[in-house]
Amino acid sequence: MRELVLILPGLFSNIDAVSALGTWRFTTPRLLKGGWRFAFAHGVGRDDVALASPASVVAAREGLPSDAWLATPLHLIAGLTTLHLPADGVLRLSAEEARELAAQFASTFGSDGLALHPLDDGSLLLSGLSPCAAETVDPALLSSQGLADAQPAGEGAATLRALMTEIDMWLHDLPLNRRREQAGLPSIRSLWLWGGGVSAAGFPLDHQPVVDVSGLSVHTQDPWARACCGLAGIDCQPLDLSAEFFTQVAAALRSGELSKLTLIATDRAVSVRPSDRWRWWRPRRDALSALTEAA
Repeated sequence: MRELVLILPGLFSNIDAVSALGTWRFTTPRLLKGGWRFAFAHGVGRDDVALASPASVVAAREGLPSDAWLATPLHLIAGLTTLHLPADGVLRLSAEEARELAAQFASTFGSDGLALHPLDDGSLLLSGLSPCAAETVDPALLSSQGLADAQPAGEGAATLRALMTEIDMWLHDLPLNRRREQAGLPSIRSLWLWGGGVSAAGFPLDHQPVVDVSGLSVHTQDPWARACCGLAGIDCQPLDLSAEFFTQVAAALRSGELSKLTLIATDRAVSVRPSDRWRWWRPRRDALSALTEAA
């Protein structure tokens, strides 16, 4: 049995690429207890990783403090009453841009003990923030939504919101932003701080594999998923969700080379098998429609 599981935390916005998969008789969405991260961690044999805060997982892989926060660059647009995150608003910086942003951040905020740590893929972690138990939201789940109801909440939220506001003002005149605008790229309007605090599991994360995953192949660009793989002792490769990729997946399903395709969005999943083409009572849907219903 050869199964492909695609985890798309935020609804995939490349409609042309998704449409290349065609229409299939997907199953009714099923609830994933604990969301996509628990499903991923369970799949690689590291349920314990899902109990830790997302930022502490990435920090463990990078050798950084466990109370770090993920700092995701966003491009925001102004609405009538609030700022909105457009479909392409979660930005992926180059490694060079991330290093430059971290260096410029240090010159302004370093005296306060704060530091941005650039990762090889352009992701960023923030360290030096006093411990707080703020509840935060993964920005990948906020596509095309207003941000007023997604602000940090709970104990310590005021500190987190104040820092995010200060960073927003600092970003306004950043030379990196001016160059991005001149190149026709969306500017960085915010660093969304989320997924932080000390590991909720209350124990240190180690890099020892727990189960045999020799038959598993992982392709991902997500820093948390890559860190989870590292802690499980699994090598992972980049993932290119292009139209060509989805065309190849469709061909593999039709030929039976692929016995099952599962799509996961936020906390729900839908699946399809080649034999499901005969389940006429299921409506045919494209992948985007199936993901929208699942999310």
